[in-house]
Amino acid sequence: MKITLGNLQYIAKKLQNAAYESAVVQPIEPPMTPGESAVMEYLVSQTEEKSIREIVVATGIVQSWVSTVVKSLKERGWIDVARSEVDRRMTTVKVKDGVMSEAEEVLARDATLAVKKLAPTATQKELEAIKKGLETLFTLMQKPN
Repeated sequence: MKITLGNLQYIAKKLQNAAYESAVVQPIEPPMTPGESAVMEYLVSQTEEKSIREIVVATGIVQSWVSTVVKSLKERGWIDVARSEVDRRMTTVKVKDGVMSEAEEVLARDATLAVKKLAPTATQKELEAIKKGLETLFTLMQKPN
């Protein structure tokens, strides 16, 4: 079978959904929007505060929507928003420490159960091949271009 862009998009969406479902122990109310999810995914992977512009570049979401999402995440109590010390015109965003700790704990969980949900009929050998393939892809994606 040939992997097409359509196949790749399908796989990416299914992987994202499986990861999200495995990460959320209790339903989030109100449910996160796709924009909130994308911004939070980016922010929890960062060690320093980020500007709205940096979030726009990293997520590919337009600035007006990022600003709306940041406001929503602040209202949820998940992020701190401040003016940059370097340039007071720039808004910076950082995940709150307690939220960051919880996110790091969740993101460090083993993903084997999520993968099994995606391919419930897979043999152990096939599951190991999937895991190895995902590990290889992740490693290659981390290398600088």
